[in-house]
Amino acid sequence: IKEWYKRSAVLGLFVVISSLVVYINSLSGDFIWDDIEQIVENPIIRDMRNIPSFFTSDLWRLIENPTVGSYYYRPLFLLSLTLDYSLWNLNPLGYHITNLILHAITSLLIYQIGRRLFLQSAPAFLGAALFAIHTVHTESIAWISGRTDSIAAVFFLVSFYFYIAFAEGKGIAMLILSLPAYFFSLLSKEIAITLPILLLFYEFSYKPRPEAKYNRIKSLWVIGIYLLISAAYLYIRTTILGEAIGEFSSSPPLEKRIYTSFGIILDYMRIMILPVNLKVLYDIPLKESFFDWKVVSSATLLSIILALSISTYRKNRNIFFTSIWFFITILPVTNIVPLKPTMMAERYIYIP
Repeated sequence: IKEWYKRSAVLGLFVVISSLVVYINSLSGDFIWDDIEQIVENPIIRDMRNIPSFFTSDLWRLIENPTVGSYYYRPLFLLSLTLDYSLWNLNPLGYHITNLILHAITSLLIYQIGRRLFLQSAPAFLGAALFAIHTVHTESIAWISGRTDSIAAVFFLVSFYFYIAFAEGKGIAMLILSLPAYFFSLLSKEIAITLPILLLFYEFSYKPRPEAKYNRIKSLWVIGIYLLISAAYLYIRTTILGEAIGEFSSSPPLEKRIYTSFGIILDYMRIMILPVNLKVLYDIPLKESFFDWKVVSSATLLSIILALSISTYRKNRNIFFTSIWFFITILPVTNIVPLKPTMMAERYIYIP
């Protein structure tokens, strides 16, 4: 009783409360930007009989007078808007409540995963609490349509959590729960496709507990199932989006996008560590040559940071894995695949 405040349930509750309190002022927000087209003026979310169509079309073509093509396949995002509309009609308060709940669940999952990785509550609590109150998440939480990242994060982390439990010998039921959660994460946002790579690094970063009946070769075969789910998702996505994917050809050349992304990744690191001068919209000039001094200096510094992260593998696996987490999950938003309409956005680093 005298140390009740050290109990994991109390710390978890504190993380949840912190995540709600710090963003509670978003409840007074209205519908803005894409919310107008996707919610206020979108007839498709007003009838649950339309739900099957969410899984057979891209995000924007379902909206009346859609924009020309899009390569956003996010049926669970539309499903969440439909459920909100059935409860709240066009009262933005209800939609903001959903966003807050999603963020609170994500923060709690980070705490629970941290406890399993670090085998103690203090670092898990500090990491989850920092995530819960971090100002860089404003776009993902306060903007209703920004919830794609938090929906994906919930299923992403649920899948990862159950995989850890499976690897620790908790039984095949954990894997059965993890696999569909991964697929649901993919149906929320494309960034989730990095999970199988993370699982591979997890396998080589953490030794199984002595009591776990564990076979690393078997676990590597299991990761293959996640890869099969990824392939199935990509096939479904390609089939449904069709010619919209061809719009990649109108994007800047790949090498120029990569040159530009060195500085973007460093900017993401900066705003995570020192979140000042945050912006609604980042206007990123395209870098034309690798020999631009800004490109060379950014690439050099980024290489040093990555090398230092890799060098921690033998010294501290926790530092190694949590560093690699960032570099892996940031890959889909490094403009290798063109990002439209902006090359950089704060919502892109919700999972990283």
